[in-house]
Amino acid sequence: MAQGRMIVNAIAADKKINRLSDDTSRLAFTWLITFADCEGRTYGDPAVVRSMLFPRRQDVTIERMEAYIREWASLGLIIW
Repeated sequence: MAQGRMIVNAIAADKKINRLSDDTSRLAFTWLITFADCEGRTYGDPAVVRSMLFPRRQDVTIERMEAYIREWASLGLIIW
């Protein structure tokens, strides 16, 4: 199993990433990559994803996380 993922600086110029609605969505997407297994899979349940990525932030609700996941899927960044 992978111990981590490398994120290259080209992600900063990626058109899809820059179309995301806000910085929290961009941050969450990039942090989600670090939780992926060797097949690139991770949890899809918004409550689980929220608890993995933002365990200490109360302002990121489960509903907000679901909206981010839907946004990522609509841009083709993930398959949900």
